[in-house]
Amino acid sequence: MAVLIWIYLYSNEIFLPVSILVFLSVLSGLILPSIFISWLVIGLMSIGMAILILGRVFISFPSQLILLFVFPFFALISFFIHLNIFMRRSTLHDLKNVRSFARHMDSLTNLRGVQSAEKFYKKCVRFVRLSPDLEIDFNVTLIRLAHQEQFYQLDHSAYTHVIYQIADTLKYTRLPSEHIFYIGSGDFLLLSASLSNELFDYLNRITSTQLNLVHFKAGSQSHNLQYKWGSEKVTQMNVKNFSDYGEMIHRLNRKLETEIVVEYL
Repeated sequence: MAVLIWIYLYSNEIFLPVSILVFLSVLSGLILPSIFISWLVIGLMSIGMAILILGRVFISFPSQLILLFVFPFFALISFFIHLNIFMRRSTLHDLKNVRSFARHMDSLTNLRGVQSAEKFYKKCVRFVRLSPDLEIDFNVTLIRLAHQEQFYQLDHSAYTHVIYQIADTLKYTRLPSEHIFYIGSGDFLLLSASLSNELFDYLNRITSTQLNLVHFKAGSQSHNLQYKWGSEKVTQMNVKNFSDYGEMIHRLNRKLETEIVVEYL
């Protein structure tokens, strides 16, 4: 707007063509891809220079330069403004995706977190309720690293490595159909659908054996790790008692509190 006012005060004879060129350049910069803008600027400047050099133009030389360069100047300015706005929107969108991913995934273990665990648990409960004739059930298992707070305080780097190793062990020993979640503070939640008692016990023995191979190493010291296990089986008979995720976790926590582990220090 300020440029148009200046043009009008400088030379009102070129005000109308400059206004049209400014409008077209801004419109082109906002809607056309960069390659089209480049060719359009080159083409128009070539035509304009040919007219100014070969033809008869009854306006002053400064006015000729204004007419020649007004389109490419405003087209490029508009394009960069549009590009900046697009990049900001893209950055905000990516940031939103990262935050959403962080809410549902744990970056250390690359396992789904608390929100995903609660959502999937509710889905399992709903499926059991709505399918009474199929006799569907699922096991909910909470595995806790004993003395995790002491390990964390002793060596944070070694502690995070242990958590990573535990997660990797669970991914290796559990069935692909089972769902593994890391719900924080050394707690891993397993949801296993429709497994026989024999298969479920076998998997737990294999998992326990492999977890015992993970050690906490701080400097020259190496400590054996201990785990607390708690499990509940949700069936058609008791699904009403375990419909709430929070109540299930509370029940599993009470089970873990009854387990006795030997102090590692």
